Amino acid sequence: MATENPWIEWTGGDCPVSKSTLVDVYFRGDEYRGLDRPAGPSCRAGEVTWDRPFAHDGLGDIIAYRVVSA
Repeated sequence: MATENPWIEWTGGDCPVSKSTLVDVYFRGDEYRGLDRPAGPSCRAGEVTWDRPFAHDGLGDIIAYRVVSA
């Protein structure tokens, strides 16, 4: 079971964790739901694109993430 980990703001760049790390990602398109939303499906960090600059303004831009602890 995942523990409550805080969301970490993300503005783009290299993947901040090992590509095998299990994470929840919060995309720009999810903003209306708020950071207090229940965790959606978690994924491995290597399965998403981290390097888009924040200024890209795409709905798929990661704006926050959190590491999922088992």
